[in-house]
Amino acid sequence: MNTIAPNRIDIQKLESYWICYQDFKKELSKASKDEMKSLYFKNLQTLVEAIEQLYETFDEELRTIINMRYWDKSTACHEWIDVADALYMSVQRVLRKRNYIINCLANHIGYIRI
Repeated sequence: MNTIAPNRIDIQKLESYWICYQDFKKELSKASKDEMKSLYFKNLQTLVEAIEQLYETFDEELRTIINMRYWDKSTACHEWIDVADALYMSVQRVLRKRNYIINCLANHIGYIRI
């Protein structure tokens, strides 16, 4: 199967899944059994499980990028140059790793560009 590289909009959407992961988990924990049967919550559960599974399979470097860029609100690493500087990498290298993270999530959840 041929895969198409995500465009800027796809990347923003897929990154938002990583950013909102904690909120998704909270939402799932508050959902009732009836709500969990809805398509929305089933998709949310699939997304949360995919993120958790991928995070576990990633090496320490990729986990650090995810933590710094998406999950750790206390750090000042909200820009890619800050992440690159903190990890002693070029911005291009960090962005290639970001693309790998995004592509893994897209493939894992069956993301389809519309």
